[in-house]
Amino acid sequence: MKNTFILSFHKYLLAFLLLGISIGIYGQSGSGIELQVHKSDMNVPGLLTKHPVTLVNYLTKGKASDKEKFDAIFTWVATNIKYDFDSYYSSGGAGMPKVTAILKYKSGICLDYAYLMDTLCRLANITNVSVYGYAKDDIFDVNDSIYIDNHAWNAVNLDGLWYVYDVTWASGATEYKLTKFSAFIYNIYLKHPPKYKTKKVISKQLFTINYCDSALTKTPLEITYFKQRFWNRLLLKQLFRFKLKTVRVNNQKINPNYYLCNPEAFAINHFPDDPTWSLTNSQPLRKFECDSAFYHLNDSTYASYIRYGRPCPDCDGFLANDELNKQHILRKASLKFNPRNRFITTICEYNIGKLKYIESKAFEDSISKVTVIDTSLAYLSFAKESLLKSLQNIEIDNLLQKNKNKIKADILYAENEKHREFIFRDKFNTRLGAKSIKDLERKTKMSEKKLIRRINRIRNYDANEIANPKLKNTDYKLAELNYKLKQTDSIIDALDQTVFSLKQTFEKTVGTLSADLKQKLIQHDSAFIPFQASTYMRYIMKDNYKKEVVDVRKKINISEQHYLSGLKEKIYTPAALCLTLGDSLFTTITVRNSYEEFLFKIKAELVRRCQMPVTALKDYKLYLRTQNRQDICWIKTSTPNLNVLFSSFNELLNHQKTAESILKKENNIENRRFKLTNKELDRRKRKYKKIVLNNTKVVNFQTRVVRKEKREFLKKLRKERREAARKNR
Repeated sequence: MKNTFILSFHKYLLAFLLLGISIGIYGQSGSGIELQVHKSDMNVPGLLTKHPVTLVNYLTKGKASDKEKFDAIFTWVATNIKYDFDSYYSSGGAGMPKVTAILKYKSGICLDYAYLMDTLCRLANITNVSVYGYAKDDIFDVNDSIYIDNHAWNAVNLDGLWYVYDVTWASGATEYKLTKFSAFIYNIYLKHPPKYKTKKVISKQLFTINYCDSALTKTPLEITYFKQRFWNRLLLKQLFRFKLKTVRVNNQKINPNYYLCNPEAFAINHFPDDPTWSLTNSQPLRKFECDSAFYHLNDSTYASYIRYGRPCPDCDGFLANDELNKQHILRKASLKFNPRNRFITTICEYNIGKLKYIESKAFEDSISKVTVIDTSLAYLSFAKESLLKSLQNIEIDNLLQKNKNKIKADILYAENEKHREFIFRDKFNTRLGAKSIKDLERKTKMSEKKLIRRINRIRNYDANEIANPKLKNTDYKLAELNYKLKQTDSIIDALDQTVFSLKQTFEKTVGTLSADLKQKLIQHDSAFIPFQASTYMRYIMKDNYKKEVVDVRKKINISEQHYLSGLKEKIYTPAALCLTLGDSLFTTITVRNSYEEFLFKIKAELVRRCQMPVTALKDYKLYLRTQNRQDICWIKTSTPNLNVLFSSFNELLNHQKTAESILKKENNIENRRFKLTNKELDRRKRKYKKIVLNNTKVVNFQTRVVRKEKREFLKKLRKERREAARKNR
């Protein structure tokens, strides 16, 4: 029972912010404090590592200064002791650290790392202290309320100056990565996004007559449509069958960022229960919780700070105290800094109660002995109350973290819902644009058929009209015909100019729209490609509060706004305008053609009345045939452009559908992250509760021992008094 000591809860640790580096000299050259790494310090013969004394003797042999000895010890621990995830993820707490077990299995949790450094440094005559407190892990976010301390690190005194360091975080980086197979599948998907092509099929049965050649020829009918590439579609279909999986990876490489740290930089994500050991100016808990520097924290942060130690009279004074006073000082300081955290309070109260119990054994005076025993029982009672308070705080912390996790997921769902609504509107407008172009194609074909039918009508025009002198030409009749001729000719000229202007505007609009569509396709992909990066970060457990994700999401919003800029004016309005222009153009051509037929009849009448030469009618018929052919040829040359335009709209529509599927996929991955985080929070809650229950058993056991001691002492005292009274009689 005694071995399951209450310090067990200090083993919590979730994630490490580390990068591996090669063997050599580490640290800031400008600071003068560098980690000297030698291969001999990393590779100690196995037999010498089984006992701390032989290990320290080997590591410190030939080293004069404390710093050289410390560097050797730090290097060996950081490179040879691996983090014990099995112990960390166990349902209960661990017992007191045992150096022999740590050296035997070469593994441990943060408390084991800290205790091992204490032991090895003490054997090397170096003052080293374990520090317990709060470390901001992957679940922590700026402005969170801290209820439980969860980490242990060290402070060391070298040449009269105190330094803080964390050998646990310096020993390797823990992160989530896709498994090898999942990473292989994901990379294939990135290299082979959905691809589409314009498919052209030549019909073997249907033919169309080419009226643009000098001689009429039959050409096969070419059918164009939009289709995803077969192998691309087949590959993506197979890729989507796999569910990507992540795995926790620990890189066992030294990270010098946590070696003899700059106190201000270290305090961004480490702060002790007793603020004295931060080596910084005392700051309130809320300032530590709300420090925005944690949001921007990365390895370059440490590179920008100069390492240094500080004189700390309070630290020296703390070590000068006996164990009982140390517990009193730590209890008072921790309660003042964070009254919500009753874990460390329980430790202190339990230790004070136990020390008082041991102290009571030295007293012979009954009053003094009972007073000390009662003091021991009082502090053990305080420890019970602190444990009950810890249970309440565990529930509160779990509830707050789960609510925050739900908010994170809801933020993403809300953002993606806005993106989805935007895509839905964009798809609707794209379909309208594609429909406008399709309707324009239909109208173009209808107009072409009308013009082709007109060829036969023009061919049937009788241009062999003969002048008939017998017809009576009155002044009124001639004036009427000439007026109609002049007026109709004027109308036709105006319509010709309108047709010419509409053709030019139509060609310009179609050309500009085609170019703008290609540009918008690129902008659309630029807006939604970052979703791939955002989705990947969900796989490795990053959420909407993490800077990496926030930066990617900002890019999405900026790119999306860039895509939206001028979208209506450049794409959707011109698409509708093309249909309007085409409709006006073909209507104008039809009206002009009817006026030309009417003009032909007027000229025929004037030829019969001998008011116009016979050749004028033939020339006009030839002109109508030439003009009609030009109109047909213009339509023939414009139709392929409309096909390309329609294909571009379909391509944009397919890209929008792909973007929609990416949003759906990201939501699914976020839902997975949400569930895994809640699962981890529930695991922590169960673990903390079990630790509290185990510690309650420890406190109750110690309470029974002390009460038994008191009962036996009082019983013995009463017996002695009865015997003394009997003798006095």
